Amino acid sequence: GADGSARIAQPDIPARQRGAGGERLALDTVAPPVAALALRLNPDPFADLVVLVEGSAEPQVLETRAASTFTVDDPGTAADCNTNDGACTTDAGAGCGTGGCTLHAAIQQANASAGADAIQFALGAPGSSHLITTFSEWIWESVTIDATTQPGYAGVPLIHSTEPLISQAGSHTFRGFGLVAGNQGVYFSAASSNSFAEGNRIGAAMAQPGPGMGFNLMAGPSNITLGGAAAAARNVIFCTASSNLLDLRGSGHVVRNNWFGLDPTGAFASPDVDVVYLYGANNVSFLDNVVAGTSYPAFGKVAVAVLGGSGLVFQGNFVGTDATGNAGSGAPASQG
Repeated sequence: GADGSARIAQPDIPARQRGAGGERLALDTVAPPVAALALRLNPDPFADLVVLVEGSAEPQVLETRAASTFTVDDPGTAADCNTNDGACTTDAGAGCGTGGCTLHAAIQQANASAGADAIQFALGAPGSSHLITTFSEWIWESVTIDATTQPGYAGVPLIHSTEPLISQAGSHTFRGFGLVAGNQGVYFSAASSNSFAEGNRIGAAMAQPGPGMGFNLMAGPSNITLGGAAAAARNVIFCTASSNLLDLRGSGHVVRNNWFGLDPTGAFASPDVDVVYLYGANNVSFLDNVVAGTSYPAFGKVAVAVLGGSGLVFQGNFVGTDATGNAGSGAPASQG
């Protein structure tokens, strides 16, 4: 401006995150900016902005925030009774609004609401575990579903589901879940992009057998991040059925610091599954993961199968070992 101030728009946030009418978020500064850095500073899948301005050593921060936040306080599976009212409520038998907010209802509201939303949890007493069954709702709009918000969460999932998290479109964060049954744990469609799955456990728990598959990216989404540099972001995938723990297709993915085929203690858990399968995936970074035992007859018991694709960075992984890199599972390293 004429007074030397600057107005910094955030270009990395999609239009639906910028407010009504595609309006960009902006940061007013009292002096001209000298540097700006896009970083992910909160659980949602969008970039935040850190700005340094002339004459100041203290950065200014522009963080994204949810358009709406829905809090799950009912472990049931009832549907939302009115997706047009912007409130996550169900009908407990005495009319709309007399029931609580289920995960099913929260996803329905997020699908119906403009903007990128957030779903958090407040079920029962702090530290209590809950099993959610048969909510059967696909996710069509950008949303962060954060099970680490359940009071008492301390690194071990308290929210468990027998249903997969199914992303049909948009950008998402799926965080801190125990996915314990069904045909798969997490699915990303071709229309999904710029999404994160972190801190989840996919396998047997809560007297459930575990899903038949871990992460399903067979449809070819783009720019999906599974795990992360921090231990808290690690996904632990220990399905025991004869299917893939990871089927990775599409492009631009980062798979980092996950355990495939180990249970949460680091012990071998999945000796009879096709562990990691990369089929025509392009520009993928596969970093610092542990990939243990497999029994994939077509490739002679390999832990990682790579068929086609280009731009694969495979670095810092333990293959055919336990979490320490020492004990062997008997699986050869790779086939491709």
